[in-house]
Amino acid sequence: MADQSVEDKNLELAALRKKRTFRKFSYRGVDLDKLLDLNHEELLDLVNARARRRFSRGLKRKPMALIKRLRKAKAAAKPMERPEGIKTHLRNMIIVPEMIGSVVGVYNGKEFNGIEIKVCLQNCSRLSGGARLMTRRAARHLSYLI
Repeated sequence: MADQSVEDKNLELAALRKKRTFRKFSYRGVDLDKLLDLNHEELLDLVNARARRRFSRGLKRKPMALIKRLRKAKAAAKPMERPEGIKTHLRNMIIVPEMIGSVVGVYNGKEFNGIEIKVCLQNCSRLSGGARLMTRRAARHLSYLI
């Protein structure tokens, strides 16, 4: 009798989980699953002119090394766990879809600030993105900032 009630509760919980709808992430009308499967040319059609220009000129050694290290960290991570953070000085690296889910420590001139690259953060922009990583702190002695 008690086993049946436990099973019923488990079935109800499973039904509730199925009912929950999660936000579908997309970039310029392309879903995340399709975004990860795009080849290089199809990705270039989606990104803005700045990123197209950068990719057309070719990725140099350091950005390719960063992508390689991120792949290696993702492969070494256990399923459903965050990969180990990779430190870099490349503040102007363009975020590509295969970097989604990685953890990157970006140097701001003094320390490495960790960023987990998510889909909402992924709009094929640069890692710093201007406001994402501040290189200066606000002065604490100013009364209007407190």
